[in-house]
Amino acid sequence: MKRLPAFLFLLLFAVLGLIATIGAAERPNLLFLESDDHHYQALGCLGDPVHTPNIDALAARGILFRNNVCQGTACAPSRNSLLTGSYPHNTGIYTNKDKNFVEPLWTFPAALQRAGYHTALVGKNHFKPYSGYTGRTPEKPYSLQLQETHGLGFDHVHSISGKVSVATSKAGPSEDPYRAYLHGKGLLEKFEAYYDEFYKDNRSGPPVAAMLPEEDTQDAYIATKAIDFLGMDHGKKPFFLWVDFVHPHPPADPVEPYLSQYDWKDMRSPLPRPNPGEPLKGLAKGRTEETYKRFRAGYYAMITALDAQVGRIVTALEANGQLENTVIVFTGDQGSMLGDLGLWGKGVFYKGSINSPLVIAGPESFEKGKTIDRPVELLDVAPTFLELAEASADDLEKCHGESLLPLLIGEGTYERSAAFAEEHTTKMIATDHYKLVRQDAGENLLFDLKADPDELKNLAGTLPEVEEELSQKIDDWLTKTPPVREPNARAPRR
Repeated sequence: MKRLPAFLFLLLFAVLGLIATIGAAERPNLLFLESDDHHYQALGCLGDPVHTPNIDALAARGILFRNNVCQGTACAPSRNSLLTGSYPHNTGIYTNKDKNFVEPLWTFPAALQRAGYHTALVGKNHFKPYSGYTGRTPEKPYSLQLQETHGLGFDHVHSISGKVSVATSKAGPSEDPYRAYLHGKGLLEKFEAYYDEFYKDNRSGPPVAAMLPEEDTQDAYIATKAIDFLGMDHGKKPFFLWVDFVHPHPPADPVEPYLSQYDWKDMRSPLPRPNPGEPLKGLAKGRTEETYKRFRAGYYAMITALDAQVGRIVTALEANGQLENTVIVFTGDQGSMLGDLGLWGKGVFYKGSINSPLVIAGPESFEKGKTIDRPVELLDVAPTFLELAEASADDLEKCHGESLLPLLIGEGTYERSAAFAEEHTTKMIATDHYKLVRQDAGENLLFDLKADPDELKNLAGTLPEVEEELSQKIDDWLTKTPPVREPNARAPRR
């Protein structure tokens, strides 16, 4: 057999390289947009009276999930479960107060790096990386936080504090990029004074217009930094960008013109508390129906302001010629009760707290304008990204979630029949018919979601066969997903 001439060999090598490059380019970019404390119904496309034209447009060119269950009832457990493709009993992060990972854990952004993606994080995060880092203080400088976040699988990081801590932090402006930005514009001291006066007694109070111009608000700043990343040279790599917004987390401080768009008198009344004498975690005290309705008006205004920033990012994608080859996921880290059932905030297992909106839009191969009612988990987003990225089988096996791709393209089978969530001593399962909240220290909750979608009537003790079957499914789930470490363990002090 004759050997190829040198020039033909080089030509063949170049063609093969070009084919590989084209193949890599055909993998979609991945954009993950996450809001903070976002009630699962609070989108216009879900029939709620909130103005969200940009997110609605994503739903129109994609899939809307009506029953997305988060794995934790607060920011940290939910975000860290998604990050690690695992559950709170795997991470040991059940609440915002739990300490960091005791050992390094697998993360899906690192898996995307291994698959050849340029990865980035912009905005707030509530991650608990292995190192004992627990917050930005003079002893734990921003440079350390950057180093730790890079170690979670992000090539590019522009991280800022959460909505309240960025205003109340006593650290210098150099400890947070957004604080440094406000300082540079001569706005930081005014911003801190405003929050000192407004936040102390008004976290759940009536809305007050933010003192900042819209272009200087946190979410506008986050969107600008995300757009900056989209404009970077990613080489020949597709990108993954995780954008963490701060709205609609309280306090209700929307900027104009959004605040004036909503009249509190037009807001619906909160769902009634079915058993007024029952002690409940998160029970709201001393608040009136008017209080709830005024806050809801401000809450909707924050979501509309957030939607405008989503629109900026999507417009930038389109201007860069990247929109058609980008899968966009919009969701919330968990919900907020907003006074329903007499409860405020999060931290409970009612749908208002444990569910969040989920919208996924993608290329032509995706279903368009489709609505999914069956239960899914927020955790499922991680293996969905990995499958789209053609990540290794080894990395896909590290995810406890199940890829949503069959639901997105209308091919294949999505096997999940139940979604799970948990806290230290409480486990929850939701199917398309029933939901069981099993509490080691308290009465169980059982709801017939078809007959009682608002979860007003607790059926625990009246349907023993259903309760036993669901409880067994919880045990099976825990057996199949054994903990990485002992539950309730704490990170070592450093």
